[in-house]
Amino acid sequence: GFVGGAYAGLGLGSIIVEPEVLYVQRRATVQGGATLKQNYIDVPVLIGFSFGVIVKPIVYIAPVLSFETSCGLSLDTFTDECTDFSG
Repeated sequence: GFVGGAYAGLGLGSIIVEPEVLYVQRRATVQGGATLKQNYIDVPVLIGFSFGVIVKPIVYIAPVLSFETSCGLSLDTFTDECTDFSG
């Protein structure tokens, strides 16, 4: 797929915060030739902690929120929007 976006970096002493906004296209083809296409807006927030004096290792954690913007399923000549398959 494709990924594009923007981020900002904030240094707060030994804490690093980098919020991002990404447009993400995800594609999958399964056995039988069906293709699933999904588009998302992802909002990860990278949080880092640096420590040390001479060498400064950084530990990162990054929770992400994902919002589906579109979803399509196609097989041969059949094409449709995704539906909720939960019971």
